[in-house]
Order: sequence, then structure tokens, then C-alpha cells
Amino acid sequence: MPEYFIAYKISILDFLKHYKETQNGNLKKDLLKYFDELNKLTFVNYNRITFIHDEDFRKEIEKYLRKTPKEFRPFAEVIRQILKNNQEASGKILKLKIYQYLAPLRPHKVRHYRASKDGFTHFVSYVEYDPDSNIVYEGGYRYIDYRAFIHHSALQQTIIFLIIFFVVTVIYPLFFRGSLIKPLDELLEGVKKVNRGDLSVKVPVYVQDEIGYLATSFNKMVVSIREAKEQLQDYANNLEEKVRERTAELNASLQEVRRLKQMQDGDYYLTSLLLKPLMVNFNKSQKVPTEFIVKQYKEFEFRGKTSEIGGDICVTGNLRLGKSLDTAKRFIVAMNGDAMGKSTQGAGGALVMGVVMNAIMARSARTIEF
Repeated sequence: MPEYFIAYKISILDFLKHYKETQNGNLKKDLLKYFDELNKLTFVNYNRITFIHDEDFRKEIEKYLRKTPKEFRPFAEVIRQILKNNQEASGKILKLKIYQYLAPLRPHKVRHYRASKDGFTHFVSYVEYDPDSNIVYEGGYRYIDYRAFIHHSALQQTIIFLIIFFVVTVIYPLFFRGSLIKPLDELLEGVKKVNRGDLSVKVPVYVQDEIGYLATSFNKMVVSIREAKEQLQDYANNLEEKVRERTAELNASLQEVRRLKQMQDGDYYLTSLLLKPLMVNFNKSQKVPTEFIVKQYKEFEFRGKTSEIGGDICVTGNLRLGKSLDTAKRFIVAMNGDAMGKSTQGAGGALVMGVVMNAIMARSARTIEF
């Protein structure tokens, strides 16, 4: 292996020495994972060493190596050997030599960056492994040449970036201010004025989008509130007059209802007077006396007189049947009925039934035969 790889070599051999392959273990996978850990380890320590001042480098690096973890021990030993072999070298030279042993492991065909030994020239390089010859090749080019090659496209990208930056930082704020922030501020100001009692506010609508729809709805709401308030104020100003008008209307309606009620009760009373003579107990028999009581459905009062009306009827009396007064026989008749309907309708049916029954009994009283 190359001389600069010695610390990595010691670390890998130590890993293999203590590696215990399990039943499902994969040495290659685990080893590549270990390479990543070594890369992180060398990267961190590389950066920390760069911050050590050149003048006191030898003294400070000794202190630093005593604080490094055990995983960094192979690299620490290599660094101590470099310090031992270069007693007269300056801090800057020692740094350059140490950096060569802390160079990171680079994956196959992955771009990485290198610096020359003097630190003034930088390269972009790629690693290529040839498994047939078991040789690792590294090819690259100077970073300054790469910069010159991409200068034209980088310039275009820079111009595009500046245009985008201008649009994002200048145009977008102006656009959002005009289409979003300003309408929202005006809508918010309108809400504040309404909260303070100002119902004459009207929010301008610039574009019929969601915010425009919201502003239109707000204006309609303010108009509705204003109209409702005006109506309420009108009611408050004319409440007494409206109460008088309403009271007069109610009194007129009440008088009309009373008049109609009186007329209805009059009809009830007249009908009840017609019905009473038809429901008399005309039975004169001493052997079989009859009595009845009738309770109608509706009770009413007309001019201080109480009465009742309905379709119930009960009639009792005598029938005389025969060819002569000497041979005629007397019979007791009892009829109880309930005409269909209530109040006036039922009373009308009872009147018809009562008239018929009383006419039959009256006719039998005037004739000998029946």
C-alpha cells in the first residue's frame, strides 16, 4: 500500500482482526460502512488541525493528540512519527505532511477535490479502479480550468439567478401588496369602522377573486345591517303611533268577533227555542209513567239567558190505534235519537226527527184509525 495509506491500513487490519462474521453477516458491507466512519473521523480531525497556529504547531498538536479518541490512535501514531522525523520543520510544513496522511477515502467514480502539496493549486479528480491489474487510477484537471470552462454557463446562470432574485424580492412583493395585502388591509379597516359604529363604509373591490368575493359579501352585510338599523330606528320613532293603529285594528277585529258571536248565539237560541217544544213528555199513562233528561253537546249564553243546543232528542207520548173510539187501544211511545253533527247541524236533524214523531202522535190523537 502507499505510504500515506499506512494509518488506514492499520485501522482496517485492526477491524478485520476483531471482526466476527455472524451467520447473516456481510464483510464487504460492514467494511464499507467502517470506511465511512474513518472518513468522518479524518475529516473532523483534519479541520481541527487546520485551526492550530503555525508558530506553536508542534506544541499544540501534541496536546491535541492526547485528547483524540482511540479510533484515531493509528493516525495519531503516524502524526507523532512525522513530528519525530522532522524536528527542524516549521508548523506550515508539518501541516502539509500531516494532511497527506489524513486524505479521505474517495468512492469509485465520485468527484472530489485535491490540493497540491504547496496548497496553491486545486484539482478536481476522479478515482477509477481496474480489477484486472489491481491498480487504482486517479485522473483530474485543474479547478481553475474547470472554472474557465463553465464561466459562460455560470454567467448565464448568474444572470438568471439575479433576474429571479429581482422578481422574488421586488416584483412579487409589489404584486402581493396590490392583489393581497392592500385588499386585506382595506377589508380589515372596514371591519374596524363597522365595530366603531360607522355603517357608511364600503370596501372597494379590485378583482373578482376570493378576496373580491369576500369584500362584496362584506359590503352586502354592511348594507343589510344599515337597513335593519334604519327600520329599527323608524319603528322606535313611530312605535306609539303603530301601537295605536294596531290596538285600533285589534279592537275592530274584537268587535267584529263579538258581533258574529252574538249573531251565532242568537241562531243557537232561536234553534233551541224551536227544539224545546218537540222534546216534551206527552205520555199520559198512569200505569207506565215515563221521564227523561236531555243534555246537549254545546252550552251557550244569549242576552243573559243560558241554554244548550245539539242533536240529541228524546220524545215520549201515546198512540191510539183502532177503528173507533170505543175499540181503540192506547200505546206508549218512547223515541231517543242523536242526529249526526254538532251544534246547529245536529239540532237541524233533531228538529226534523222531533217534528215527524210529534206529527205522528198528534195525528193518532185526531183520528180513530191509524
